Amino acid sequence: MRVYLWTTKRRAARIRMVGFVPRRGRVWFTTNLGYAKRRDRTQARRTKDQAEVLTCLLNPGSFKPNRYLHQNHIIVIRNKVPQSALIDQRGMVVLPANLTAEGISRWVNRFLGVKPHKGVSKRHPGLGNNVLVRS
Repeated sequence: MRVYLWTTKRRAARIRMVGFVPRRGRVWFTTNLGYAKRRDRTQARRTKDQAEVLTCLLNPGSFKPNRYLHQNHIIVIRNKVPQSALIDQRGMVVLPANLTAEGISRWVNRFLGVKPHKGVSKRHPGLGNNVLVRS
């Protein structure tokens, strides 16, 4: 099911990095693009940022019934939604821009809350020598 998320440019960049993390326990989507555009303009005006609508593909069957609610054109998910649900305007799956050993080590260190010199190095053998490439 194609759904839309209203957000701002700054929040969209974070979503592309870590996925959809629930605010107050929920992630809100809509099936109505016009509604999403109106909501994102309001949100952008309040946060003094630029508006952005993210397009996603959701599989309702992948969520437990008590974690998924679809009423009218609003969809509420009471769970984290992976970033793999995000698609760009051409219908391709969006991958984070930093799929290098350095980018992954930076993400791991941020996720664990450690400083770079104490955390995972970009030369860590678990990251390998290869740079991951978009397909």
